[in-house]
Amino acid sequence: MLLVFNRVGERNPNHTVPRLQELTRHLWQGERQRGGHHFYDGKIPIIATGLNQLCQHGPAGPVFFRFGRDHPQPLLEAIGNPRREAADIREQEEDQARAAQYQAQVWRAAQEPAAKQAAEREARRPFCTGCGTPGCDRPGTRSTPRSSPR
Repeated sequence: MLLVFNRVGERNPNHTVPRLQELTRHLWQGERQRGGHHFYDGKIPIIATGLNQLCQHGPAGPVFFRFGRDHPQPLLEAIGNPRREAADIREQEEDQARAAQYQAQVWRAAQEPAAKQAAEREARRPFCTGCGTPGCDRPGTRSTPRSSPR
């Protein structure tokens, strides 16, 4: 909800806005979360500005006060929740890092038996008595099985 105040008549927006904040607190006040942001689901963003400020700075200027915040912001920031968005991004990055770490552990665990099997296969391969190369095909040489370690 956007409230635009025009200083016409005896009502002073500097007194009206705080009164409106108190009367409507249950409609707009979010719940503070661990990450320092607020959870606003089910709440109505109430934003106030003055017509003079709007004319002076334009609709893209930092002239919008969201109830519960202490400084003017551009409209898109006032209706958004940048701290929650940052917290969501941090949480997503942490989830991705945990998933990558888990995948690396799974990969290492899968490689250990495969490496052990490859070493056992290599140990069973015959080698050339002439040059010591496993599986040598040179004429005049012969391959013999390796002796198993004791």
